[in-house]
Amino acid sequence: MGLKSCATQDQHNRSEGPTRKISAWNFLLNVTLEMQSKMKYVSLLMSLLSLLVKSGCFEDSKWNGLRVRYCTHPEKAFFHQPRLVVEAKEQGFKPVRGLQCNASVHYRGIAYAKDGDRSLTLLYDIHGFIGGIQAGIPINEAEATLYPSQSLRPPFVLDDQHYIITMYFTNPDEICKKGRKASDFEQHGTGENLWLQTGQYPHTVAYLPRQERNIAAPWVQGKCYPKMGTHYWYNISTDMSCENFYPVFLMYNNDEMTGFGWSFVTANLTSANYEHPDRAVFPLFFHEVPECLTRETKFSAMHVYLTNNPYAHTC
Repeated sequence: MGLKSCATQDQHNRSEGPTRKISAWNFLLNVTLEMQSKMKYVSLLMSLLSLLVKSGCFEDSKWNGLRVRYCTHPEKAFFHQPRLVVEAKEQGFKPVRGLQCNASVHYRGIAYAKDGDRSLTLLYDIHGFIGGIQAGIPINEAEATLYPSQSLRPPFVLDDQHYIITMYFTNPDEICKKGRKASDFEQHGTGENLWLQTGQYPHTVAYLPRQERNIAAPWVQGKCYPKMGTHYWYNISTDMSCENFYPVFLMYNNDEMTGFGWSFVTANLTSANYEHPDRAVFPLFFHEVPECLTRETKFSAMHVYLTNNPYAHTC
């Protein structure tokens, strides 16, 4: 109702006495009730919007976090990892091989680990931004568990008395040359893509598709599991040998890569960073479980999340 009609209504109220005043009160009551009804709809819409945000439907498309480890007990899962070297130092991480970005010929970045545990090794570029992550198996533990097998060397390479496997979040060619700027980190977060080192040296890498629609054989789609996503396994078959089980899997949600994981079959590794799923749960992650896994009793894994809210990864 515009200003002119309000004035007309007011003149009628003055000229026609109490009856029109009662009608005016009825009018105001109706307007109030209508507004309350609309507010209920607004409240409902706001609640729905809040629910969608919490569910991750509007989660930032950039990789806005770095967490590791899945567990059904929340206090033992989804541990935040520092994406800046200054935070890593504050949290007790220490350089593995000094502060030179090219300290090792077998990877790019300045490696940091906590309490000497190389199972979770973070790589930073020359400006202190996260550049990648490694899992390292001490050589004595590798010999005791007979893992990794010769067929998995590489992607595992021997470096500083550890068999290491490396995943880069940014182009490894740039980690020690120009690194990233603060504006790059603000724009992309943890990284732009994934590069898996597949050879002895960091110039040999495999680019992993950021969008699920671009993934192709020999990657094999597995099942989707809450707080993980849709799994993809590399070159698996029902009659394969577990000695050849590739140590990397990928996770996608709503067509976007949201994480990956290490999968070390036949290895019972001791670090608390690892998960040790029972073989009874394998049908939850594979459409067809490789036969060798149904007999295997040793399995060490680690989920690596590239977003800050694993609870948003629903199926």
